[in-house]
Amino acid sequence: MQTPIRLERLNIEIANISDKTKYWLIRTDKGQNFHTFVENGFVGIGWNTITTNVLQNKSVEEIKLMISKDPDIGQRGADLSTAKGKSLVTSTLNKIKLFQNMKFGDVVIIPSAGGEIMAFGEINDDEIFTETGNDCSYSKRRKVSWITKVDFKDLDSKFLKFRPMWSAITDVSNYNPYIDRVMYPLFVRGSRSHLILNHTTHNELNLVSFNEFVSEFRILLKRINEDFELNEDIDQIFIKINVQSKGLAEIIKVGQSLLILSIMLQLSSCSPEERATKPVESQELYKLYRPASDSLNQRMLELSMPINNKN
Repeated sequence: MQTPIRLERLNIEIANISDKTKYWLIRTDKGQNFHTFVENGFVGIGWNTITTNVLQNKSVEEIKLMISKDPDIGQRGADLSTAKGKSLVTSTLNKIKLFQNMKFGDVVIIPSAGGEIMAFGEINDDEIFTETGNDCSYSKRRKVSWITKVDFKDLDSKFLKFRPMWSAITDVSNYNPYIDRVMYPLFVRGSRSHLILNHTTHNELNLVSFNEFVSEFRILLKRINEDFELNEDIDQIFIKINVQSKGLAEIIKVGQSLLILSIMLQLSSCSPEERATKPVESQELYKLYRPASDSLNQRMLELSMPINNKN
C-alpha cells in the first residue's frame, strides 16, 4: 500500500463545483463593454437610477415607477397604464433583481461584438458595488474573476442557443455541463470527478490512437486504485466524446483515482524546470508513475493526428 495522497498538498487546482452554482449569460451592449468588463474584472447592468439604495429602501411600486422614467427604458419612458408598459417595467425589474442576487462563485459568460469570443468567469463578491468610469456607463457592478476566453467557433454547438438570448441577463444553468467543460480542465461535481481532454485542431478523431489511449488509461487507473487501496470500481467510468469542438472528451468517474491520474498527466506535460517548482509530494508521485504517465500523455498528443493513407 502506498502512502495516502493528500491532494491539497499537490498544489494542483481542482475546481469543486456546488450543485447550487448558477450560470448567467450577461450581455455587453453589443460587445461595447466586453473588453472593459474583462480587463477590469467586473460586469455591469444599466438603469442607473435604480441604485442599491433604491433597491433596499423603496417599495416595488416605487421602483417600478422610477424604472418607467429611466433613460434606458427609452425617451418616452414606459406607460404603466398599459399592459405593454407594465410588462416592460416588470421585466426590467426582474433583470435588475437577478443581477443583484447573483451569488459568490456563480458563473458568468459574456459575448464580444458579434459573439465571436465568449469570456467565462466567476462572481467574486457578495453584493452590487457602485462605481463609474472604466469606459462603462453602467454604475451597478459585480466583481468577476475571469477564467478563460474562447473563440465561439471552438465551442460546443449547444452554445448556438445563446445567440438569440438578447436579455441583459439570462439564467443558462441548464447548460452547466457544457460550460463546466470549457472552464475547468479538472473538476469535481458531487461525487464525480471530471477530466477534460483537449486537442488543438479540428482533425477527425484517430480511432486507433483513441483505442490505445483508452486501454493505457484504464491500466494506469487500475494500478493507482490497487496501489493506494482506493477500492473503487474501475469499470464505472464514462467518456463523453465531442469531435465537433476542440474539447475532445470528458472522462467521468466517482472517487479519487481519476484525480490522481489527472495530476500525473499535468505533471507529465510540465517541463523539468516547471516540475522542479512543484511540491515534493507531486514530484515523488510523478517519479513513481513516470513511464506510464509519459506514455499516456503521448497518446493524448496523438489523438488528433490524422491516420496516414498508405494507398
